[in-house]
Amino acid sequence: MTSQVEQLAESKVKNYRIQGLDYANCAKIFEENVKELPGIQEAKVNFGASKIASRRGDNSGPGKSRSI
Repeated sequence: MTSQVEQLAESKVKNYRIQGLDYANCAKIFEENVKELPGIQEAKVNFGASKIASRRGDNSGPGKSRSI
């Protein structure tokens, strides 16, 4: 069984360094908001490393645009 992180590694992934997340709960909310963006299939925040990995999917999914 592959983990979510391994599945992200197997596809085209964009990694970004993020700043200003003082609490793990902030990272969780940020991750959930990124997942709601149009075209994003998966997102995973690494709170300790201050990074987010995101994988784009097809644009036919039901993404909702929200300010984060």
